[in-house]
Amino acid sequence: MTAVLNLLIPFLAALAALAGIYFMIRAFSSRSAETRATYNVARQHAHRDKQVELIRAVFSFIVALILLGVYGFTPRPLIPAATPTPMPAPPPTAVPPTPTTAPTQPTATLSPATPQATTAPTDAPTQTATAVPPTATPADIPTTAPLTATVNSGVGVWLRAEPNTTSEQLEWLLDGTILTVLPETAAAENLAWQQVQTAEGLVGWVAVPFITYNE
Repeated sequence: MTAVLNLLIPFLAALAALAGIYFMIRAFSSRSAETRATYNVARQHAHRDKQVELIRAVFSFIVALILLGVYGFTPRPLIPAATPTPMPAPPPTAVPPTPTTAPTQPTATLSPATPQATTAPTDAPTQTATAVPPTATPADIPTTAPLTATVNSGVGVWLRAEPNTTSEQLEWLLDGTILTVLPETAAAENLAWQQVQTAEGLVGWVAVPFITYNE
């Protein structure tokens, strides 16, 4: 409703001002007619018309001024200032962690412990009361379990193709991985290296300080 009044009141004030100007023009025209009139009766009519037009003009101007005053005191809606819309931040890009080379430790020359072969005792030949010659029981064939080692590093260790830290990285061995120890050993870059084989059959080298031999 307030918005309609804010548009309607100035429009009416403008119409009233235009009407006042129109009546003023008619009043001046009546004055010219009064001056040109020859008879007193015509002059009286022209004078009366001039007064009527002046009254109408003054009334129109007063109405226009009243409307402008009303418009000045009419409340107007406040237009809130436009606030910039914050742009959403781009999603963070996940950076995959890169395995770091295990720190170099002082040389610790370790030799794999050689498991002792256990031989089952041979059963002594038994003799019967008869004259049948004793039968010898064949001795059990001794078996040796393969030597294993466990990765003992909090971050794991690389299985490399050659016994050095610059050779090809075959597989990242996590802490606690069980490896089969192979006979080959080497020393390079102030480190002792052990050739091992993973459970999947992958053969490579690991630094001795990062594994623990299993008895």
